[in-house]
Amino acid sequence: MHIRVIRVLYYSMVIEKENHILAGSAGRKIPVVMATQHPDNASVPYWHKTEFISTTDEVEECYRSFCDMGCDEYMWDWEGKFVDEAVMDRLFHQYYDYFKINHLGLNKFLTFRIPNIWEEPGFRLARAFMAIITGTDAAGELGFSPAPVFEVILPMTDNAEKLIHIQEQYYKTVRLTCQVFSTRLSGPIEINVIPLIEGSGALIKSRSILLEYIDRFEKRFNHRVEYIRPFIARSDPALNSGMVPAVIAAKGAISEYYKFQNETGVSVYPIIGAGSLQFRGGLSPDAIENFMN
Repeated sequence: MHIRVIRVLYYSMVIEKENHILAGSAGRKIPVVMATQHPDNASVPYWHKTEFISTTDEVEECYRSFCDMGCDEYMWDWEGKFVDEAVMDRLFHQYYDYFKINHLGLNKFLTFRIPNIWEEPGFRLARAFMAIITGTDAAGELGFSPAPVFEVILPMTDNAEKLIHIQEQYYKTVRLTCQVFSTRLSGPIEINVIPLIEGSGALIKSRSILLEYIDRFEKRFNHRVEYIRPFIARSDPALNSGMVPAVIAAKGAISEYYKFQNETGVSVYPIIGAGSLQFRGGLSPDAIENFMN
């Protein structure tokens, strides 16, 4: 058995390396295309009867994005809304044959966008954390990947300490779950946090957020961040600041991440979230080349 002794939140503990993913560790597939649920559609989806997608139907929408559309990643959005907390259980049991081959956490990725607890009540965050832990148990029972969800997205990220706080709270939740239910450590002992940076001003200074984050992370968790996936908001900045400032801010952020990677040696894999309307980013299947330019 390979073991590693790590220091997390001032506790020392021994864990099985094979069964746990450490936050910021490399060696995983980086997704290329992300989708997310949305209750309204411009037309009736080919797999549904109406334009409106209910909470119950969002699980199928997630599966269709993976299976039919070929997406690598699906953002399950907990921010300011009700979602199905049993999403992993439903995916595994309703589409067992698909996920038996395409394991979540290995070649397909379910990534939670958690609520920003500094902007809205924190009860949804607790539910999201428990969904990660219990979903890991469900995957283990079926012989699937030991960590189907190991990354979360923090919206409205404006400083590094909030990223660290989320990771600390998750770790405490894992420890408490084990103590209360007298179970072994389950799921990723740490989670990666993807900073979703919104607002033109925040995007321009985002390199300083990342620099502070990796410094605080290494001091707090006693190992380095090997990669980071900063999320560039493109739609909301246009709504708040206008289209031209949003474009400049997004390009400025990409330039800042390039400098950050060269300075630190930490690999950067940026994500950009855009809508199909030109004002909100102009990203659609027939406009990819124009969008990239």
